[in-house]
Amino acid sequence: MARVKDAREAMGIVRSQWHPGDPEMVNMTARRRGLVWVVKYDDLSVRGTKHEVHIKAETGEFTMDE
Repeated sequence: MARVKDAREAMGIVRSQWHPGDPEMVNMTARRRGLVWVVKYDDLSVRGTKHEVHIKAETGEFTMDE
């Protein structure tokens, strides 16, 4: 994976994980905390679940909450 330079790229990584049939992602924000981009978003499911994704700025590796 490649280096993540800005919030737009971080949010693009998260959006690329969406699949047809998944709840839509809304209220997406991205902030950098040291060497990690933190992307938060809500989904439009019945429960309106909040999600947080951590992306390593240097490598682009990420972990998504489940």
